[in-house]
Amino acid sequence: MSLLSVRGVYQDGVVQLLEPIDVAGKFKLIVTFVEPVEGNGHEGKEDHDLEKQRESVLSCAGLLSDLTDQEWKVMQEAMRRPLDMFVPVPEDSQ
Repeated sequence: MSLLSVRGVYQDGVVQLLEPIDVAGKFKLIVTFVEPVEGNGHEGKEDHDLEKQRESVLSCAGLLSDLTDQEWKVMQEAMRRPLDMFVPVPEDSQ
């Protein structure tokens, strides 16, 4: 199974997940304390400023336009594969 990151809030020995997950069974966890929060932790979770998001997407699009044909093919193949940091990438049989 690949790694799954979920936002949550730790308080007084209890971790409350802020997003639903579809996982059954028993798993090892690594808990990372990011920063103290006020309230229930939901505030400021997502930035809905569409103009800011548009600028961010356009800056990435500019980077993509500089790729060579070969780099673009590699990028497309990478985007099709699931992200699992513990499984070696299979070698192409050419």
